Amino acid sequence: MDRESTFVKDGLYKALILAMDDDLVPATGTGTLIIQLEDINDNPPAVVERLVKVCNEEPPPILLAVTDQDTESNGPPYGVEMTGDSARNWTATMDDTSTGIILRLKTKLPEAKYSIRLDVRDTHGLNQVSIVEAQVCNCKGADFACTDRDIGAAGFGLPVILGILGGVLALLLLVLFLLMFMRRKSNMKKDPPLPEDRHQGQHLLL
Repeated sequence: MDRESTFVKDGLYKALILAMDDDLVPATGTGTLIIQLEDINDNPPAVVERLVKVCNEEPPPILLAVTDQDTESNGPPYGVEMTGDSARNWTATMDDTSTGIILRLKTKLPEAKYSIRLDVRDTHGLNQVSIVEAQVCNCKGADFACTDRDIGAAGFGLPVILGILGGVLALLLLVLFLLMFMRRKSNMKKDPPLPEDRHQGQHLLL
């Protein structure tokens, strides 16, 4: 049985049991069996937030919440470590209660989206990596604001537009070369021979 199942309430599982005998007219009875499930540490903690927004100049720290489906005995205090390239530009520490993560941007980054990998563990060391997307914008402090360039990056950014224009230009050049080839081929064809003059032949015979 899974303690985190939707059928389990407050660690208790209720089983309804139906019993009957083998008489011609069987007698029946029902009973309820309440099973108390003990928690095991089978769920690693995870970061709740999946997207954060931050200015690239003097940004305030960002508080991230941590969730764990296990009980308190298999939950906090939590720990966190940066993984991959995230540690180059970000720092992550636990708050005073060891139940939340304080995320800070330590270097000024260009306006874009960045993936932050946070390895979060519980009090017994069970861990997993949570990926948080950080939207960094050209602004200062807590006055978060992004430019139109950043909005375009999420849809049709400059690289996409240049790619489309390049494709259209290549198609136009292909059509132009095809027309030039067909025109040159038609000019190379010889004119058809003129029909013979029958009357001229008759005069010669005379």
